[in-house]
Amino acid sequence: CNLDSAPSDLLTTLLAGLKTIKLRGSFKNSCMVELFTKLKASNKLRNLNWLSANFTCLDPSLLATVLSRLDFASWDYSTRCFTPSQWEQLFLAIAARDKPMKWINFDSTRLSYVTPSILARGLVNVETLNLEHTYLTKQQVTEFFTLISVSGSRIKNLDFSWEGSNQGKVESWEARHT
Repeated sequence: CNLDSAPSDLLTTLLAGLKTIKLRGSFKNSCMVELFTKLKASNKLRNLNWLSANFTCLDPSLLATVLSRLDFASWDYSTRCFTPSQWEQLFLAIAARDKPMKWINFDSTRLSYVTPSILARGLVNVETLNLEHTYLTKQQVTEFFTLISVSGSRIKNLDFSWEGSNQGKVESWEARHT
């Protein structure tokens, strides 16, 4: 279904009232800004699976506010869908949540350019993570596991691979406080 022909105000109002959005493709920049402004105001969205969305036109703070409220998110294959500053703001916002996010899929999304401490603080506040093929650096992995061992985490399940390979997959890993 091509949504380009739908009136943007009608479409964004409809989407902003939903709890779950599952889409493929992207919107025009102006429509994307309008949608996220409405999503921020409505505060209803909790589940987002938007394949091939291009979020780069959005202010990092606006994007982080909306996306960090989610319980479930799939950002697989999203390397070029976010700017580095958007990723940083998003991980900071996730870290600041009182309750952890339930599930995030980062499969095949390169996260190697996110500041290790910011990435780690966000990741430990998610219950189920897919970090396969994310090309994390040794410093990021070290920071992540150090933070878990020092202060604990809310992670219950972790799918993980080292530098994009499928080595070291961990299933149903339960973090323990040290």
